[in-house]
Amino acid sequence: MLVTYVKPPLTFAQQIARLEKKGMFFEDKNLAESKLASISYYRLSGYWYPFRIRNDQKFVTSQFQNGTNFNEVVSLYEFDRKLRSLILDAIERVEIAVRTQFTYQMGHKYGAFGYTNSANFHNKFNHQKWLGKIENEVERSTDDFIEHFSSKYIGFPTIPIWMLTEVISLGALSFGYRGLINNQAQGVEDKKLIANHFNLHQKAWRLVAYFDLRQKCLCAS
Repeated sequence: MLVTYVKPPLTFAQQIARLEKKGMFFEDKNLAESKLASISYYRLSGYWYPFRIRNDQKFVTSQFQNGTNFNEVVSLYEFDRKLRSLILDAIERVEIAVRTQFTYQMGHKYGAFGYTNSANFHNKFNHQKWLGKIENEVERSTDDFIEHFSSKYIGFPTIPIWMLTEVISLGALSFGYRGLINNQAQGVEDKKLIANHFNLHQKAWRLVAYFDLRQKCLCAS
């Protein structure tokens, strides 16, 4: 049965008193107040959750295990924050490189607007669906160079590929990569042209999709 939420907001001192009552140890309460003021009780709660006691029925109680130290909880949070920062930096580098190679190879082979031609993709690729998706993303963009193009040139939201790959999502880029032709017999290996730059097999679009999903998960955590 649903109930009404009635928990009141607590001062930082009250937050510390509440945690202390549940068994958390504080070496320096003034420093703890400063940390709670900059990080927040609710955000840190995810990091002290593993230190909560489970009862005989394996239910997680509100009490902490003996020796649970607030400073250790903060250290765990700081470690996670720095790790996420390093991972996101690495993902960004890979993402930019993938966007660059897609732009360079497709732009030089098919021209600025070659991506709009379904003949430049394999015949099982839903080109119309992809084109609709990326055009929607272009129209939602508020970047100055997009606004400049739309006010000066005909054809918007069709824009040059070197502009397109700066504003579409990594998921849309991954979808587009899947549609590229890779037929050695016909002498058309567009996927391979991009994958070779990374010394990867042409099915590397799975890696691009993984980075897109991983980035979303990290940003949401």
